[in-house]
Amino acid sequence: MKSLYQFLGALALASISSPGLGEGQNCDNLPRGMTCFEAGTVAKADQINENFNALAAQIAELGKRLDQQTRSRPAVYQATGKSRTILSNDNKWTDFPDLSIRLDLNEKTPVLIFYQAGMEGSNSHLVTRLKIDEDLPLTTRSIAGNTAYWSPSNMWLGELDEGSHAVKVQYRTPAGGPNDPGGTDWHSRVLNVITFGR
Repeated sequence: MKSLYQFLGALALASISSPGLGEGQNCDNLPRGMTCFEAGTVAKADQINENFNALAAQIAELGKRLDQQTRSRPAVYQATGKSRTILSNDNKWTDFPDLSIRLDLNEKTPVLIFYQAGMEGSNSHLVTRLKIDEDLPLTTRSIAGNTAYWSPSNMWLGELDEGSHAVKVQYRTPAGGPNDPGGTDWHSRVLNVITFGR
């Protein structure tokens, strides 16, 4: 930030500096429209305005470049868990353990979201979905039903507005059961989010 202020200060100094008194000129015989400064420099009012207009244009261009540098860039987020957890069997929508991500976007941004889980199915069913803020996109629903093993997954592709967003996976099942990626070599639970930037 210090270097930015030094840069702007140099531009400002260059914009108001002007040549010294010309040959044969003094503070008593200056051309009309010119002013004599104590330092012995002479500047025309219209030249000062022109210089400041040029300075303003340079600062605007600098601001545009800084804005481009602070725009959203591609990023990858992941939420997962290795510890053993037990899913509820009350068959009501519940947040899937560990599968939630908060995003902070500084502009409207294309986003890809993917989730997946794998565990015993107890010959029952497991229904899953994504919740994005307060929205429940219909296309993100998935069901693994009446089988010995569950592996539901789905994805969502769209745009999210500037600001903070909460993304999470939810589930419901009448069977419940353990999900233990750290203790079983085929269990899993993961939520991935990719922001593409502009």
